[in-house]
Amino acid sequence: MKLSRSSAATWRLKIYGNPQDFPDYYARLRALSDGCQTIQFCGTFPNAEIAHVLAEIDALVVPSLWYENTPLVVYSALAAQCPVIASDLPGLSEVVRHGWNGLTFPAGDVASLHCRLARLVGETDLLVHLTANCKKPKSTTTYVDELLLLYSQRSTRKDRPTTPPFERQYIEPLEGAEYGVTLLAGPRSTLVRRPE
Repeated sequence: MKLSRSSAATWRLKIYGNPQDFPDYYARLRALSDGCQTIQFCGTFPNAEIAHVLAEIDALVVPSLWYENTPLVVYSALAAQCPVIASDLPGLSEVVRHGWNGLTFPAGDVASLHCRLARLVGETDLLVHLTANCKKPKSTTTYVDELLLLYSQRSTRKDRPTTPPFERQYIEPLEGAEYGVTLLAGPRSTLVRRPE
């Protein structure tokens, strides 16, 4: 969605997606938007173009109706400082914080989505505030390091039984998996091949 900074009357909605995935739904959207010059159907784009696409919009709308495992496009948008308006389903609402780096609404509630979009268009400072709070997500390495540090701190509290500091410990992979995890001294982990 591209918002005009000068007037709510000049907003534009860009809809991305493969029309062949849900042809009936796509046809219905086309019929509903017939004659509306501010709605553009953009189709799909190569993954390598995501930064360019996000640079062209002011906010990303993810109106999911089912549980998501936090789509990568949400992380990409936040890294590009593009606020996200998303359904308040688990996965999405754990990353998109209402009023902080985006807005959330009850899944399937068209009126609530309309209210969030109207707020974004009508409140002049809201987009600036949301954009300022969009941050690049943690890398997997940073996330694992933080989890291991929390685990080691929790396991050494006086009110809990203590465990020895991390040593080299191999954790068996699930049956059929080629890789397991080796915890090394300190809060690091690496993938290693199953021992022969």
